[in-house]
Amino acid sequence: IGGESKIYYPPTFMGVASKEKLIIKNNSLVQCDVSCLVPEKYKEEISFFPQTCRLRGNEERELSYTFTPKKAKPYTVTAKLVASGVYDPFKDMVGYFNPGSGTLMKQGSAYPKLSRSQEIIILGAGADGYIEISPDKIDYKTVKVGDQLVREVTLHNKSKANVYVELKMVPKEGNNLNEALLKK
Repeated sequence: IGGESKIYYPPTFMGVASKEKLIIKNNSLVQCDVSCLVPEKYKEEISFFPQTCRLRGNEERELSYTFTPKKAKPYTVTAKLVASGVYDPFKDMVGYFNPGSGTLMKQGSAYPKLSRSQEIIILGAGADGYIEISPDKIDYKTVKVGDQLVREVTLHNKSKANVYVELKMVPKEGNNLNEALLKK
């Protein structure tokens, strides 16, 4: 990861997941394990996939990260990517490149496990959805069988987030259309 390590999300409707991708690269020649750490408090809102991976030297990997706000509030979360060198007993031997010139060193005592971390700041906001419908009532009056009557409504999103809408025609309570037709 290079440059500014900030991820920005626009206001997102509560409970709706927003996914993005991030490329990480191991610029060294040493194999390393990478872990994505999110503070416990935000584990339900922010996730990385995969959470851990192994990168060989000069290897790139794509990480997916997801933001799903649970509350209508601004979020500023600091996550960490931690890369740790991988111990290889065959390569961590003195004299590996010149066989016979060295001895095998014990794991842990010979080389300290190198680790490097980088913070990623995630900025986003959860938002309530609020839409306005006009007109708020539609009266079809009497429509003959076989005739069509079209009425238009306008939906206006008054919130700061994208809102997903599904419209259904439902009679008011106590107005069961099937019962009314059966009584005639």
